[in-house]
Amino acid sequence: EMPGPCPVICNDVVVDEVQIARAKAFGANAVTIDVGVLGGAESEKLGDMVNAARALEMEVVAEVTDEEEARAAVSAGATIVSVLGSAEPAEKYKVVSSLVEDEDDSKPKVCAVNHIQAKDDKALQEVEEAWISRDLGFHAVWVSDA
Repeated sequence: EMPGPCPVICNDVVVDEVQIARAKAFGANAVTIDVGVLGGAESEKLGDMVNAARALEMEVVAEVTDEEEARAAVSAGATIVSVLGSAEPAEKYKVVSSLVEDEDDSKPKVCAVNHIQAKDDKALQEVEEAWISRDLGFHAVWVSDA
């Protein structure tokens, strides 16, 4: 039993608005959009994709690798930013630290996610990395094997 609704995130290589519509039709509440795949921070397609998801009342999880992509994602309207890569958690947090809500409420409110790659040979190292991520200021972690 679940205590409430279980949000579904479509985690795919999304390059077209039709994919977003299909995800919604199949019950997804959110979609991942990799900023780098769309052409990076300078891509106009990013805004189109975020707008398409918003028009369908879906959340966008913007996947980024650097601060420039993170800023572009937030400027396009994304409120959830997932930092990809194999860097240490502290390095990954630097990518989103300037975007996370601060004390005076003058900065955008962004949910910062550390995307952790599970390592088969590291005996649950991702669990320790999740705790470190929380202590750094990440709001969530996303653990995957690919």
